[in-house]
Amino acid sequence: MAQNGIRSFAVWVAAMITVAATTGNASGAGFQLLEQNASSMGNAYSGTAAVAEDASTIFFNPAGMTRLKGSNFVGAVNAIKPTINFQNQLSNPALGTNNGGDAGEWAFLPTLYYSRAVHPDWSVGLAVNSPFGLKTNYDPSWIGRLQGVQSSLKTIAITPSVAYKINDVVSAGIGVTAQYADAQLTSAVSRTGPLAKATGDDWGFGWNAGLLVQPLSDIRFGIDYRSAVSLSLEGPFTIPGRIATQDQASLRTPATLTLSAVAEVHPQWELLADLEWTQWSSFNTLTVFNSANGGVLSRTIENWKDAWRFAGGVNYKYTPQWKFRAGVAYDQTPVSDEFRTVRIPDSSRTWLAVGVQYHLTPQSAVDLGYAHVFFQAAPINQIFPRGSGLNVTGTFETSVDMLGLQYTRSF
Repeated sequence: MAQNGIRSFAVWVAAMITVAATTGNASGAGFQLLEQNASSMGNAYSGTAAVAEDASTIFFNPAGMTRLKGSNFVGAVNAIKPTINFQNQLSNPALGTNNGGDAGEWAFLPTLYYSRAVHPDWSVGLAVNSPFGLKTNYDPSWIGRLQGVQSSLKTIAITPSVAYKINDVVSAGIGVTAQYADAQLTSAVSRTGPLAKATGDDWGFGWNAGLLVQPLSDIRFGIDYRSAVSLSLEGPFTIPGRIATQDQASLRTPATLTLSAVAEVHPQWELLADLEWTQWSSFNTLTVFNSANGGVLSRTIENWKDAWRFAGGVNYKYTPQWKFRAGVAYDQTPVSDEFRTVRIPDSSRTWLAVGVQYHLTPQSAVDLGYAHVFFQAAPINQIFPRGSGLNVTGTFETSVDMLGLQYTRSF
């Protein structure tokens, strides 16, 4: 049975890499993807480092694997549809009147997890997921074409992990991540000129570690730290009709620290809470260099700030087969109005989420989650090239709908 489970997981990994290589869309602040399972979506991803109810804890807090017996498999896919519309307000008339259409596109984000208890106190696991992603795609002739037309970031992370139960109260876990990133940026070279395209990819490495503390049978606390990952993206820089060159850009995904709590206040009711800090201040500039001579091909000042996320949720165990979930969250943007760009027109947001879990058998369950994310209006006033007077001035209006489906199996 265990061998069949491992074989099935390997097939799922191959399928997931194929899908993840073509998708990516951020719904967390910045370009962070919170949708790393579907079971937590219904709680607006609250209590993530303390829940540890299935193998997806490998991502949220590897110490949680010590709560799982035998072998455990999770396969999930989240469908994400952002709607991003620009409302023009006094942009330079020379840029035209095309507001760019809806810059958001459907994305399908798969995640896979496998854990195994190899000893009463030791567990190992493997996660394959996409922790960061972004895609905005405007009409090629839109008002902001000089600043950006298409922006795409896709990641795949592979994380083997191990957890140890120190005693009946405390467990610890650690994972090492190999993360692949692929990026593409396009923008117009002049008001009537063609689109320049910069592409690049790279592998980077990081780690995460967590503690799970259960002082009472009905209360758990979790803490998880995820390190930054540094990448040097290299690839071709092309402009139609010109000789292609090689470009290089540095990207550092942010470190995160998550504090979580889960309390069973009644045999049928659970309360969940999350507090997460993200070190977005590591994202200062987005600069693309010519790899051959070090010349700057493009530079965008970002000046992002560290940000916080607050989330709360509730679970109701209606019967041994049925569990209903709800949650709310506030996700603070790292972007100030002064430095907002058309590539990432980010703003603070509020999540409302619901979900349901049904146990097919005592060893298997299906989760369905839905969330709607309300973004604050995001003003922008950027001039590019500097001193040209070609300002893009207006407001972005954004919302996101997400639907998650998950299958969980223990054996």
